[in-house]
Amino acid sequence: MTFSIKALRVNRSLSEETLCFSATLYLNRRRVGHLKNRGHGGETEIDFLSKLAETDALSTACSSKPDATTQECWGMLHDQLDQLVHETYQTQQFKDWCRHKTVFRTADQPDGEWHQ
Repeated sequence: MTFSIKALRVNRSLSEETLCFSATLYLNRRRVGHLKNRGHGGETEIDFLSKLAETDALSTACSSKPDATTQECWGMLHDQLDQLVHETYQTQQFKDWCRHKTVFRTADQPDGEWHQ
């Protein structure tokens, strides 16, 4: 089971301590909820479409640690989704730079680091 997000919208002008964004959450290509963060340093809000979707998401997040408590599962879920949002945003930025600007990577930089 894998998470994915679509319709990621980022508002850089409202991002203070964290990234201000909204997105649609998918689990195995099935829409299960919405993600949003207001950019003020709080954690990402997850609005599930149903209780079943919430249960599926928690079990997927805890699949690597089956003896985890519910609190630990929520923490793992938030970590996984925040990482997914940042990876998706980085990919969006890179595609935008490739369309509109010159992007280069020097040989001494690790993979994934780009400059415009």
